[in-house]
Amino acid sequence: MNTNEVEPEVLAGLRVVLCRTSHAGNIGGAARAMKVMGLSDLALVSPREFPHPEATTRATGAADLLDRAHVVGTLDEAVADCVWVVGFTARDRVEGAPVVNVEDAAAEALAWAQRGRVAFVFGNERTGLENTELVTCNALARIPTSASLSSLNLAAAVQVASYELRRQALQRPGVRAQDEAEDETVLASRQDLTALFDRVWNEVSASPRYRADDQRVALLRARFEQLMVRAQPRRAEIRAAHGVLSWLAGVRED
Repeated sequence: MNTNEVEPEVLAGLRVVLCRTSHAGNIGGAARAMKVMGLSDLALVSPREFPHPEATTRATGAADLLDRAHVVGTLDEAVADCVWVVGFTARDRVEGAPVVNVEDAAAEALAWAQRGRVAFVFGNERTGLENTELVTCNALARIPTSASLSSLNLAAAVQVASYELRRQALQRPGVRAQDEAEDETVLASRQDLTALFDRVWNEVSASPRYRADDQRVALLRARFEQLMVRAQPRRAEIRAAHGVLSWLAGVRED
C-alpha cells in the first residue's frame, strides 16, 4: 500500500538499536519494519550473525538499511551521540527509569528528537535487555500484550514501536530534528556522560580505600550513573563537572 504523506523530518533523527540479536532473520525483519514506517537509522550491538543471507532475505525492500547499519560492541557505543534513549522491556520491575507504555514513550521521544538524536533499544530475543543496558536508558517502555503470552517477536516489537513513532509524528506538523548548533542549551550526549563517568571512577579508584571487588562500590557507581542519566544534563553542565574535578585534582597536588 502506498501513501502520499509527506515524510516527517523528525523521523530522520530516530535510531533503532538491536542488542545481541541471536537470529539474523530478526535483524532483516526489523529493518523492513523500520523502513515501512520511515525510519532508516539501524545500529546492531554484538549480533551473533551479521551480515547473513537470512537477514537480507527477511529485509525485503530494506536491504539498504542493513548495508548502512552501524555494528558496534556495546550499547554505549551505539547511543554515544544520542540525547535520549528508550529501552523496551517486558519485565514488571527493572533497574533504572520507570516503565511507561509505548504511546507515552513515543511522545516523549519525539519531543526530545527536536534537540538531538534519540534511540529506541531492543534486547536479545530470549533474555531482553540486561540490567547494565537498562540503566543506560533515560526511559523504559513496554508494549501491552496478553498475560497468556507476553513476549513479542523482535521484528514485531520494532514494528509496533516504529508505527507509534510514525503515527504521532504525522500528527505533529512542523516537528523536525533541530540542528545542534541552533540550540543554546545543547543536551549532553551519551558519549559526554560516559567520559564524565570514566573520569569520576578513575578518581575514585585512586583512593587507597577503593577495592575493585567491593559490591558497595559497584552499587554506588550504578546509582550515580542512573542519577546523571535521569537528570539529562546540558553539555555546559558536564563541562562544569569536569572543571570541578580539575580543581579538586589541583588542590590535592598543592
